[in-house]
Formats: sequence, C-alpha cells, structure tokens
Amino acid sequence: MNGNLLLQSVAERYIVLKGKSSYPRQFQFSKTTGEGSSKHILDTELETIKRIRSNYPLLAKVPIFNDEGDPLVGWSRPQWWRADTTYAAVVTKVIIQHQHLLITPNPNYLYTLISNDNGFLNFYPTFFEQRTLNTRFQMNNTKPNSVQLIKKPVLAVMGLLARLGDRLVYVEDLKKTETTDLGMLATLEFVNTSWSAAVLISNSADTSLFTGLDEISLNVSGIPEVGSYIYVVYLLDREHGNPHRVWLLQGKPIFPTKEQFDEMRTHQEAVRVQGPTDFTQKDLALKLALKKPGIMLVHMCQKSSAPPGKVHNVTLYQVTSSDLLVTWSDSYIATPCILTFELEHSTQSEGGPYTRVNKNDITFTSFVYSTEASETIQGWYRVRAVDYWMRGGVYSNVIHYTA
Repeated sequence: MNGNLLLQSVAERYIVLKGKSSYPRQFQFSKTTGEGSSKHILDTELETIKRIRSNYPLLAKVPIFNDEGDPLVGWSRPQWWRADTTYAAVVTKVIIQHQHLLITPNPNYLYTLISNDNGFLNFYPTFFEQRTLNTRFQMNNTKPNSVQLIKKPVLAVMGLLARLGDRLVYVEDLKKTETTDLGMLATLEFVNTSWSAAVLISNSADTSLFTGLDEISLNVSGIPEVGSYIYVVYLLDREHGNPHRVWLLQGKPIFPTKEQFDEMRTHQEAVRVQGPTDFTQKDLALKLALKKPGIMLVHMCQKSSAPPGKVHNVTLYQVTSSDLLVTWSDSYIATPCILTFELEHSTQSEGGPYTRVNKNDITFTSFVYSTEASETIQGWYRVRAVDYWMRGGVYSNVIHYTA
C-alpha cells in the first residue's frame, strides 16, 4: 500500500475508534536507514515526523518507532566497517544524536524506540562484515556439525548501554559534540537509595576511514555528600574488545580451532581499562583519551548496603562434547555496579570443590565453557555476581549436567 494511503487509513480508523480502550495501531513505525551517515537517519526522521504531524494531526498522539535505524540498507551486503568497532561507534552515535537532537527537544513527538534491525546470522563466505550482532562459524568439520558464535563489538556496546541509568543528566559542553565526531550521554540511577552515574562517550566519523585520538576532560559534579564511591572505565576500540582483529591475525580461519575460539572470546567484551578505583572528592575530574572509532563508558557507583542479589535461572546447552553454553538471569540483582559474574564448575559433587572457569571478568549473562579433550563438561555448575567492591552475591542454585 502507498505510504500516504496507509497513513490516511490509520488516521480515519483512529477517528472512528477514538474514545474506545484500544486502537487498531498502538504506534507508528518507519524504516529509516542512513546511507552510511548517522545524521541522515535523524534528519530524515525529523522530516517524516513533521510531515505526518502536519498532514495527519490525530496521529501526533501515537508513539513513533524506527525499527530499522541502521547506517545502511541491506543487511547481507558485506561492509568492512560492520566488522569492528566502527559499526559499534556509529550505533552509539545514532542513539546519542536521537536523545539530544530529537527526543529531549521534542518530547511531544513521542519518539519511543529505535532499532538497528541487526538480528541476523551471517553466511559463508562472509563472517564479520554483514549486519549482525554475532559472527557465526558453521563448524562442518565436527561430528556432529556444530555452530559457534562470537560477539561482535556492536553487541558488546549493548552491554555498555545497559549500564546507563533512567535519568538524563545535563552535559555542559554538549553543543560542541554536535559539530564534532564526539558524542556524550550522561545518566543517573537510584537503586535502593544507592546512587550510580554513567557517562557514555562515542568517537565516530560514521562509516569513513578517518581515525584519530581525542583528549577529553570529564568533570562530574553533584555527587552525593555521603557514602563510599568507586569509578570504572570501560573501552571499546580497534585494540580493545575487537575479536575481528584477532581473527585476522589468526589468518581468517574458516574452521577455527578451540584455541583460536578461546582467543577470540577473550576479546569479545568491552575492556575495563581503569578501576575499580575509590574516590572521595564530590567533584570527580578525569583526563581521558579516546581513539576514533571508539566508545568509552565511565561508571561511578555509591557502595550499596548489601552485596549483589542471587543469580537465577541457570541453563545449560551442549554445543559439542567439549563446549557448553551456560546462560543465567540477573533480574534479581538490583545494582548496576557489577564487576563480573563468576561461573564455577565441579566434577566431583554438588558440594564441590568448585573451580572458576571464566578466566576473564564478564558482564554478559552467558558464557561458553570450552574444555580440553581430556577434560569433561559434565558435573555441577553455579554462578554468582561480584560487585565493584569485590563482594560476592548469593550463588545460584546448583545445576547438574550429564551428557
């Protein structure tokens, strides 16, 4: 159906059903990609919203979604910039632009959601360069065949976005970021009387090849007067949290070995480059440097009265005879100030002894446990969260696995 006819039809049905408890369409959605430019997405959306509000004024009361706000149309088209932090930085830049240039100045637009529409799985011979969150390796050299997934930086950055709070904070030099490649989003959150703040910084020249390094002076004021505080700095750039770079250095294997998968997985999350560091001053000043393309998150937390809550819903999925995917839920953990999850395994009994199997700190709620051929994935598993003060939460219920 022609777009104008569709909007006219929706508007007419809205008039007929106005006053009832439900409407035929709860939201308006658009597909606005960027032709390689982050700002193009925003400008096109603003133009579309203004046109709809002018021609169909009743639809001004309906929330707006953009369910395909990606930098480029065509998910399967291989693009070099989709492979590494370039894509993650563009996605972050788009979100920051929407918050500061569309949502905040125009609350009556009811802009509710933006999606990058990147929940696809790549196919051979392309691995990292399609519009996907993970890189899929179809392991046809195993018996039975198996699939291995590696998180791309564009998924890792979602973990940083998850640290943001629910209250937007004023950024004094925000205007400067509108005309440069730097963008910033600052938030607050109060959980059970404990305070936390997060400052997300992106450095992106969209999908171009431009690189560089920017120095940033970050000054945070208004920190509550009482309590114990810690800050942590996370980083994603081409040297930090970039499994694509590791894969290239490995020689671009089609069927990576266990050791090669292990190496890629140690580089598939944002890297903690500073902290946890205590601070007592109520105005925190940091000197930072961020490469282009790159994303940085400065996370500040007030110590809560209790350690993290209990991890639950631990689930085990066998991938191969020596690979086990473990997932869990953190919905009972109120604090966002989590340093890592600890996944532990015992081959002897439910009572232990247990050994931690994730050598690196992880903040995602999943982990692939890969053993040597002489070892076993059978046994008992449990997970707990550890906060920035190294306080371990309550362990999950123990889950027993047998092949």
